[in-house]
Amino acid sequence: MGALSAISRRMGTRALNLGTSLALRAGFREQRRIIGPGSLLCLPQALSRMGVTSVLIVTSSGMVRRGTIEPLQRALKVSGIAASVYSDVKPDPTVACVEKGLASYQEGCCNGIVALGGGSAIDCAKAIGMRVANPGLTIPQMRGVMRVHGMLPPLVAVPTTAGTGSEVTAAAVITDVVDGRDCKYPISDSRLVPRLAVLDAQLTLGLPPEVTAYSGMDALSHAVEAYVNRFCPPVASEAALEAVGLVFSNLPRVMDDPSDLEARECMLTASYGGGLALTNAFVGYVHALAHGIGALYDIPHGRAIASVMPVVLEAYGSAAHARLAQLSHAAGVGDPNLPDDQNAARLIEGIRSLNERLGIPAHIERLDPTDFDLLADRALEEATPWYPVPVIWGHEQMVEVLERLLPGA
Repeated sequence: MGALSAISRRMGTRALNLGTSLALRAGFREQRRIIGPGSLLCLPQALSRMGVTSVLIVTSSGMVRRGTIEPLQRALKVSGIAASVYSDVKPDPTVACVEKGLASYQEGCCNGIVALGGGSAIDCAKAIGMRVANPGLTIPQMRGVMRVHGMLPPLVAVPTTAGTGSEVTAAAVITDVVDGRDCKYPISDSRLVPRLAVLDAQLTLGLPPEVTAYSGMDALSHAVEAYVNRFCPPVASEAALEAVGLVFSNLPRVMDDPSDLEARECMLTASYGGGLALTNAFVGYVHALAHGIGALYDIPHGRAIASVMPVVLEAYGSAAHARLAQLSHAAGVGDPNLPDDQNAARLIEGIRSLNERLGIPAHIERLDPTDFDLLADRALEEATPWYPVPVIWGHEQMVEVLERLLPGA
């Protein structure tokens, strides 16, 4: 009976995987993109076409301090669009951060939102839009999948890092306190996809090396996780294959020459492709574990992702070999004369080598075994039953992966 019950649970999970994937894809609307150096200044005209007369710019204090938003503010003024600025976005936005942004939106009598920054700014802007559209619901009440009701105000995403893909995803990640400890959780709904994405590589120049490295590995993880998941549709597969190739080819170039605008634009394209892939095929246990690790130990998301990724992919075993082998060829590390399991191993080793080149450790130094049960429970709560992972794990498998991430393992 126990074996039959386990099979029944797995079948039920797979049915929910498929249903959720189809529901999100059905709600996904075609998104407009503006691409190229200097494309930020095309934004006022686009906002006017959306009927926006007063916009809230959601960004960080660093962007304001460096003058990054000043050209946009001047262009908006010339176009007759009022602009308020909310610049109190911190890495990994909290519920309180979102509520302060909502107050700024209301005080400015805004009817549109522009997110200018990395994934934190874009996720915060999405969450502000969620609260505008759902004044009777709190952020925790919208946690999960397909719980956002009503259309968000016009939202434009302008990424200044090449990694999160949040400019095209149907998700936002929020940091909250659960049972007295910091916790990250995703909110997924097709309504969260911004109407317009502006990919201006000039805005990524001058990023600190570690931000470039972490965000680049995050972009890679989106493409890889989406591609190996069950029910990955052709549009996600094509985007993921291209993104993996672009990251392996261009992330080292950007690290060697931060002023390489062509490579920077390729990384923005990779980030967008990874975001498109995950929007159509979700992520997996890499993200489920990394969210908990990042929140609990205050580790940057991309740093946690980079260390967790090869360990999880290896632990998937034969369930992921065929798809990982296909990705190995896209990455340029595969050998057509080798079987799938060996090419899968080549890709995983390629990811480890890329981490090493970027100076990202293979282990999580602050990982504490006394937190393993909590981290495993949070990962399973996030992933089950939404993420269509190659193989369904339980608590024991999660703990085994965490053990392999300990220093000295």
